Amino acid sequence: MPELTDRLIDAARSSGATILQPANVYVFGEGAPKLLGTDTPHRARNRLGRVRIEMEERLRASGLPVILLRAGNFLDDEPSGNWFDKVMVPNLRKGTLTWPGNPMIPHAWAWLPDLAEAARMLADCRTELPRFADIPFPGFTLSGQEMAAQLGRIVGRDIAIRPLRWWMLQLAQPVCGSAGGLFEMRYLWDMPHRLDPAPLARLLPEFRATPVDEALRRATAHLTAGTGSRTPADAAAPRRAA
Repeated sequence: MPELTDRLIDAARSSGATILQPANVYVFGEGAPKLLGTDTPHRARNRLGRVRIEMEERLRASGLPVILLRAGNFLDDEPSGNWFDKVMVPNLRKGTLTWPGNPMIPHAWAWLPDLAEAARMLADCRTELPRFADIPFPGFTLSGQEMAAQLGRIVGRDIAIRPLRWWMLQLAQPVCGSAGGLFEMRYLWDMPHRLDPAPLARLLPEFRATPVDEALRRATAHLTAGTGSRTPADAAAPRRAA
């Protein structure tokens, strides 16, 4: 990571470009406050958190214009190997949502199309931003229970929450190097947190987030295709004549 960060800095310095860097919540560490914002201390002690802290400190020390757009776990409009589509919803058709922690605790999520649009809009106004702009992306804050209820409305059936079998990941550690990182960040599923919406709202008052039900419908479209699930917007849309 340090070498890649230095290459990024060198490229930006030589080209005069602004660095637009995705960031996450790893830097805050276990025991962070519920509301994570620009001024929240970076106190992570685990490996992944420290790597991220070092990367961000290098970017700040470069003196170059930098935009950090900090987000929670990703929701994508196609399968991309993230937590949601790889671990949590594969059994959605069977009426099950797998949740890695306490399903009553709120967790931060980012709908990637919205994140990309916010990044574009920030890039367009980059000359008006601070030299080092650390901007939380609020996205959605959903507990397991709230997500299960939303998904239930989408698929038209009750969704049961099943705990993730962490012991299976533990067995996979010797052959799957990334499993150790998953265990490092396990605490996030039992730590209530959300990202402060105020900075983005102040910088981009015209930004409009996708409604959570639409985002979840699109994020699970590959699983619900052919099930007949329809949103109210779908039902109201005119049908094309045969």
